[in-house]
Amino acid sequence: MGALRAQTSAACWRAQTSVGHASIAAGGRGQTSAEWVLIVSGVLALGLLLAGMLIFLPSAAASESLEARSRAYWGSEAFPLQVSNWHVNAGNSSPAANLTIVLSNAGAERVRVRKLIVGPGNFSQAYNASGAGLGASTALDLQLLPRDSLVVVLAQGSGAGSQGVPAHYNLNLSIVYDGKFPSMREDGRVPLAGELQEED
Repeated sequence: MGALRAQTSAACWRAQTSVGHASIAAGGRGQTSAEWVLIVSGVLALGLLLAGMLIFLPSAAASESLEARSRAYWGSEAFPLQVSNWHVNAGNSSPAANLTIVLSNAGAERVRVRKLIVGPGNFSQAYNASGAGLGASTALDLQLLPRDSLVVVLAQGSGAGSQGVPAHYNLNLSIVYDGKFPSMREDGRVPLAGELQEED
């Protein structure tokens, strides 16, 4: 009789133990699933946040990269005529914008610049650094000796508003000049890039 009681007690203990283990295992699986859902949710939320930043934030880094490439090209790679510096400014009182460039002759021969073709933006009038008129930008006679530089201000013609020049601009530049041969043309492979400067 005592042996039967002992066997029954042992059987009950095994049953309770297995039920307890099953409960613990079920609880562990539930806890692991909840943790997994939280981790996946966090990763998805972070991914959506990063995607939103990439889509909606201004691409300032891309603009800076293009401006750096532009300055490297026009400052040393373009030949024989280079643009060592430039900026575009527009006043609040006047809608027209001005493009100021420092034009340099990196070649070994004298050149005469005949045309400075800039677009978009209708930069049709040229002036020197002191504001004296040089004529139309497509009818110039600017002499540059080897290693010589000249400041030229190209102004937008009437009816061309500064809205044609965005805050981060890319202006294509072509230069027609007389060198070894007349009417040679230098087309920039990289545009003049930069940030519009607004003045009071």
